[in-house]
Amino acid sequence: ASWQEAATLLNQAVPGGDDHLLACRVSLSDWQLYATCYQQDETLVAYHVGQHQLRRSLTAWLTMLIANSQGISLPLTLHYIDWKKQPLALKSETYQPLTADEATAQLHRFIEAIRQVEAGPSLLYLAVAEAFYKYAGMNTDSDDWHESKEIAKRWDDITDSNNPYSKLGSNGYFNWFYNYIPPASQLPLEQLADLYCAFLSNFKRGRK
Repeated sequence: ASWQEAATLLNQAVPGGDDHLLACRVSLSDWQLYATCYQQDETLVAYHVGQHQLRRSLTAWLTMLIANSQGISLPLTLHYIDWKKQPLALKSETYQPLTADEATAQLHRFIEAIRQVEAGPSLLYLAVAEAFYKYAGMNTDSDDWHESKEIAKRWDDITDSNNPYSKLGSNGYFNWFYNYIPPASQLPLEQLADLYCAFLSNFKRGRK
C-alpha cells in the first residue's frame, strides 16, 4: 500500500510520456557524460523513489549541470518521497541553473576528482564538505575558514567509529585505505570548497 501511495504522489509531480523526456550528452576531457531527466514547461524534472540522502541531491544537480553545459539554461526540480512521514509526503528541491561556462567548469572539477579517486585514496567526501560548509563557514571567496576550530572538531566526529552518526567511522572504503585516521591538516580544504560549495549553496536555497 505504501508503494502505491508513493507512486500516486510521484505521478502527480512527474510528467509522463517520452515527449517530456530529455537526454543530454557532453564530451569533456575525454569523458562522455550522460544525463536523462524530464522537461516540463520551463523546468527540468527528476525524481527518485528511495530514502533521500544528500548524494541523491548531488546526482540531480550534476544532471542539471550537464543540461546547462549544453545551453539548456533551465532550473531542475527533484521530487522524492519522505518515507518517515505518515501519511507519506512528497518533497522537492529546486536548483537554479548555471551558465554554460560555469556548468562546464564545475563538471571539469568533478572529472578531476573522479580521476583522483580512481588513482588512489581520496578525502574528497561529500559528508566532509557538508559539515565544513555548515559549521566551519566553508566558502570559495577566501581561505579564512581554513583556521576554523570546527574543522578538527567535525573531522573527529565524522571519523569516530564509536559515534553512531559518524559518516566515515564505519565506512568500508575509508577503513580499507586508511588504517589510521589522517589528521585534519591533511584534508584538501581548497579542493573541497571548489568542488562542493556551488552545490551546497544552491541546495540550501532550493529545499522545500
